[in-house]
Amino acid sequence: MEQGLTDIKLKNTEAFLKAYMERLETLTKIEIGRNRTRTYPSGRTYNSPLESSGSLRDSIQVQKTNIENALLAYGIEGNDYALDINKGTPKSKAPSRAKLISWIKAKPVTLRDKKGKILKRTEESIKEVAKRMQKSQKIHGIAPVPFLTQAVQDSMKHLDGMGVAIVHDIADSVEQFLTNIGYKEVNGKFELIKKK
Repeated sequence: MEQGLTDIKLKNTEAFLKAYMERLETLTKIEIGRNRTRTYPSGRTYNSPLESSGSLRDSIQVQKTNIENALLAYGIEGNDYALDINKGTPKSKAPSRAKLISWIKAKPVTLRDKKGKILKRTEESIKEVAKRMQKSQKIHGIAPVPFLTQAVQDSMKHLDGMGVAIVHDIADSVEQFLTNIGYKEVNGKFELIKKK
């Protein structure tokens, strides 16, 4: 990193980013819990939240990472399948049968056979439904449900104040920055120190 940048204090920018990311986390959790209409290749239509077991919602959290002394980064973390739900998946990509079985066991789904008849929840019926789901996802993929995209779009309204926060940080640190890159204050003005 350039000398001079390491001492700039980013307290205003950091406070703004932290508040923004916490808002994005909240909006993401709201989007997960919101009813969404989804139509599956079988023709069935469901209007329900994305969450079933609560695992996806519980996994969403803001993560802060420090990068090289002065810079920092914020991100949202969550279960690995969140992006697959948001963007959808291409044909031929499907989760393992074990993951589908685990998902079915965690979710209070009604198991049905190929004709739509309700099945009793047994190990065998769960395995059979997981097998059919996996086959369907390999043939059709997963249609996108852009819950993350929607949360980001909703959060963009809150970015208006970011420029102000950055300007304050630069103004608060400009003297230290100039000193670090080779200037010296002389009679209220900064002059470049000539190297001998």
